[in-house]
Amino acid sequence: MNPLNVAVFCVVYGALFYHVTAQSTRRCPSNMIQLMNGIACSTDAMCQGMATGFFCYQGYCCSNSNQVQSGYGSSCTFDSQCIYPNMHCSSNVCYCLPGYDYDGSTCSLQSDSPITQPGGYYSSCSYDNDCNFVASRCLRSRCQCQAGYIFDGIGCLRDPDYNTGLSCPPGQLLIDGLCLRPKGKGEYCVTDDECKLEAGLRCINSKCQDLRQIDQPLPPLLPEPCPVVPDVPYPVEPPASASYVRSAKVTICGGGTCGTNQVSINGQCYQTAQPGGTCQFNSQCIDLHALRPMYCANGICQWVNNGNPTCKTPSAVTERINGVIKNCLYQDCSTGYRCEYNANFNNGQYICCSTGGTGNGANPIGQPKFYLGSQMPLQCRAVNACTFVDYPNCVYSQRYGYQVCCSTRYCQ
Repeated sequence: MNPLNVAVFCVVYGALFYHVTAQSTRRCPSNMIQLMNGIACSTDAMCQGMATGFFCYQGYCCSNSNQVQSGYGSSCTFDSQCIYPNMHCSSNVCYCLPGYDYDGSTCSLQSDSPITQPGGYYSSCSYDNDCNFVASRCLRSRCQCQAGYIFDGIGCLRDPDYNTGLSCPPGQLLIDGLCLRPKGKGEYCVTDDECKLEAGLRCINSKCQDLRQIDQPLPPLLPEPCPVVPDVPYPVEPPASASYVRSAKVTICGGGTCGTNQVSINGQCYQTAQPGGTCQFNSQCIDLHALRPMYCANGICQWVNNGNPTCKTPSAVTERINGVIKNCLYQDCSTGYRCEYNANFNNGQYICCSTGGTGNGANPIGQPKFYLGSQMPLQCRAVNACTFVDYPNCVYSQRYGYQVCCSTRYCQ
């Protein structure tokens, strides 16, 4: 037989044999990717050691073909980026916590897992004493390992990769590997370690509270009087189309019931907003520095006499947030802008003017990505750290005091 014909026959036959063999040894569902011809496994760790993003599904190493952003097997930097319950970030990939198995849609509890026991790993808790294993603590109402330890399916072992040398900026604390600012009485918290702004505070029901007041016999201590914004007379009436209802004064602390940067309106707490921020009520629009009258129109906090100020350089343009002039007395100017004083606008105000002549002129305000089940924004440390489709920008937030994953290039 002609050697060339033999070679062609072998190639065709080999390809056909591989196709038939591959089809006959299909171990993973059609909507998943199979590792080679079907690698048997008993744990996720076996598959993770061979290929990133693969996990043990029904006894074989598989991977999601269309991975949902921050879903099982997708890339991550922090545990909070893994969106499903009972999942954590391991080697920059979202996997199930020890004691859980992936069932194709979520991480379900193993029947023989030690966390099924009361006080065991990831069981419900209110205090650290509710967790009955070594190096444990109550974090976000769940028994977990202390900072610097990892759970191996039985107990907490010291994490050799834990970065104890991380340094935080001035005014921030290193808490569970994150740089956070210390919290004061009434502020939102996750752990007792955050409540360090005043002595005697503990994190109870997600708020920093003073134990000396909680344990005090009746009558309890009265909350401190709320500071109020003076009733500034409005120089001109706002346009009739603004659906404006004037408020005499704005309650800042809400009688002790609302946290920092919140106001009490009709018995509920709402987030305060700076010029250009989103709002529902006039009382949310607060300018504590300039004390200029503002109102809520079309869901945006605006100045009552919102004119069109000019910059010192005729070709420069002013920076706005959702169409409202920035006040750079307390709002940072974006890259390409500088802060300068305008004596005519709002009877004298600091505004952001472009240095290149054109600027962006809009700079829409974005929303931060929050930790799952909390009002605490996800912290990021690098430009490419935010792997979320809807929150891709790692920017500094003046409101929260650290870098957050934001939907735009500007978050308050």
